[in-house]
Parts: sequence; structure tokens; C-alpha cells
Amino acid sequence: MSTPPDLATAELMDYTIVSGDAKVRLRLSDGVVIEVRTGIANIYKTGNDPATGFPQYVVQTQPLVKMVDVPKGVRKKPVDAKVGLR
Repeated sequence: MSTPPDLATAELMDYTIVSGDAKVRLRLSDGVVIEVRTGIANIYKTGNDPATGFPQYVVQTQPLVKMVDVPKGVRKKPVDAKVGLR
């Protein structure tokens, strides 16, 4: 089993988006439609693969979820924000 790369010595990479908006729309079993995109937090270059010489990267991501369609039947009454606060 290989050891994880050491990010303390990795190079933080700048980047620009070349194309695409990697998002997908999903209809859940309760009828709700959500849209999920991947947000890029950081990209680190950790070295090169010894077998191929190709660069190796660690990409830190965060899912971004947007509610697109929420049928009234699955909505519930909002909870009072003051309940439980002291």
C-alpha cells in the first residue's frame, strides 16, 4: 500500500477553467431534484510518477448542492430559529 503524498512539500498550483461546468441534475426517490457541482478548493503537484514520469496531483474538492425542485408534499414547516437558543 502506498503512503499518501506529503502536502507540506507539495506545490500549490494556480489554474484556469478551460471548459465545462461539471454539474449533474438528479431526481431523488422522493421527487426532489438537486443539482450537484464540484467546487475546486486546491490543486497540489506532489511530484512525478516514477514508472511513467507523469506529474501527480492532489485535487481538493467540495460538493456544491442546489435545490432545483422541491415538491410541496416533501416540504415541512420550518423550525423556529429561536427554539433551543439561550
